[in-house]
Formats: sequence, structure tokens, C-alpha cells
Amino acid sequence: MSELKKIGQETAKAQAKQEAKKNQPDVSGTVGLTLVWLAVIVLPFMLHADIIGWLALAVAVILLVAGIFWKPLRSGMSNALVGLVPLWGIVARFDRVNTCSKLRKAEIYTDEDKTKTIPATTYKRDGDTFVRFDGGGESGMNPDHLKELLTQNARVWRCRSFAISEDTANPGLFTVQLSTSPTVKTALDNAVIGVLA
Repeated sequence: MSELKKIGQETAKAQAKQEAKKNQPDVSGTVGLTLVWLAVIVLPFMLHADIIGWLALAVAVILLVAGIFWKPLRSGMSNALVGLVPLWGIVARFDRVNTCSKLRKAEIYTDEDKTKTIPATTYKRDGDTFVRFDGGGESGMNPDHLKELLTQNARVWRCRSFAISEDTANPGLFTVQLSTSPTVKTALDNAVIGVLA
């Protein structure tokens, strides 16, 4: 009898895990593409086609180095092609998933499908946290509503103050600057230095 009870509990745990996975964005595709890169590099060496193996390795190394210096290769704002880049595709996917998770906690991104994400990235600069996301086509994505939500939920990022801006060329593309200080210092606050003739 206790064996049946144990089997029932284990089955219930497995089902609960599967349900939890259904409520989270999938990252396995991006990880799989990086493993494909590994296969593309290793297989030619195993098949004694060393030139192809060295070429594939060179391309992978170039893409990895490019990702160090060119942020779009590791940003969650990037499009699906970044998923083809070894390692940085994984970084970009996790950046998007983690940023969307915070946006959901702050009630900014409210899509009922928990597996869905929008282009979004989080980065730090000069001690402030910047959250950039494309809310175009999503409901409730207007600056006044976002300001109201951030007033209530900026603490999701452990910050006290914020400034929000919308890209003039791309309506719906927002950048939120969050700071731990009582007021946010934006680029407009910096003194302009000029030379008088």
C-alpha cells in the first residue's frame, strides 16, 4: 500500500513540474542551437575533414569575440537570428526571459500566456538599472499608465526612483532608467560644456 502511495506522490510531483514548465518561457531551443555549433565543429574533425572543422571553429570564435564588443549579440532586444550565435544566443534569451519576468512582477507586461516574451533587456550603467522593452502592440503600454505602474512597483528592481522615455521613431519602444537614489539623474541633467569663440 505504501509503495502505491509513493508512486502516486512521485507522479503528482512530475505532473506539477510539467505544469510549472508550461508557465515558463522555453530556453531549450537556444541551448540546442549552441550544441549544434559544438557538433558542427567536432564532427568534421571526427570525419577527417579538418579544414571544415577549423573553419567552423574560426567562425564560432569570431562570433564569440564579436559578442564581447557588440552588445546586440547578447541583448534580449535582439531578434531570433541571435539564437544562432554560440553562447551569446543563450545569454540573450535568458536576458529576455529574466527581464520579462520582472516586467510581469511590476504588472507592466500582462499577457496571460506565461510562456510568451517580448523583446526586452536589462543592463546597468553609471550605477543605474536600465530596462528597455518593446511594448508595441501590447495593451496598457502608454507612458502615463507605465508611470503609474512604476510608481507602485519600481521596488521590483530594488530602486527608489525612475525616469521613463519612449523612442520617438518607434512608438511602444520604452527605456526605463531606475535608480536607488531619491531622484534619477538622466543625460539631460548633465552640464553641457562648450567653447566660446
